[in-house]
This record gives sequence, C-alpha cells and structure tokens, in this order.
Amino acid sequence: MKGFLAVLILLLLGLTGYNTWEIRNLRQELAATEAKLNEQRQSTDLLTQATAALAAARTAVSGADFTAAQNALNGAKEALGKVGERAQPALKWLEQQASDVGRQIQTRLNGAPPAPAR
Repeated sequence: MKGFLAVLILLLLGLTGYNTWEIRNLRQELAATEAKLNEQRQSTDLLTQATAALAAARTAVSGADFTAAQNALNGAKEALGKVGERAQPALKWLEQQASDVGRQIQTRLNGAPPAPAR
C-alpha cells in the first residue's frame, strides 16, 4: 500500500511539473502572438495614415496647391518609412503611389500640362 501511495504521489508531482511547463510555454506563445498582433496593428495604422496623406496630396495637386501637396506627400513618406516588414506588398504599392504623386507635383511645378487621370 505504501508503495502504491508513493507511486501515486510521484505521478501527481510529475503531472504538476508537466502542467507548469505547459503553462509557461503557452504564456510565452501568447506574448509572442500579442507582440505580432500589436506590430500588425501599428503597420495597419501607418498604412492608413499614408493612404490618407496620399489622397490629400492628390487632392492638393488637383487644386494646384503644391505646397500642401508636398507637405502631404512628405507625411505619407514618413508614415511609410515606419511600416514593418510584414506589410511589404502594401508598402510597395503605396510607395509607387507616392512616387506618382511626387512626379505630378514636379511636373506641375515645372509648368508642364497635367497628365491625364487614370
């Protein structure tokens, strides 16, 4: 009987140790997942800011307010510079859009006629 009780206690101690180890691993995984989610939220917020700034720049170019367009474009570029690697496809597209707006601003500042809208 004492031997059975000793084996039972050892099994319970082993199970408790295993549960403690699993809980520790799950907490680490949860922390890593939360960090990734936070990074994605920040990237999404920055991409949203950049998109809004590009829209404002396009509107300013259409209204011939090139100073406001340049300021909005600079704001978009600043936001794009902070985006993480996970958002690279969206980042590349937005950088192309920013480049197009920058070209439009330079073209209009140099006195060339406006390019047709796409």
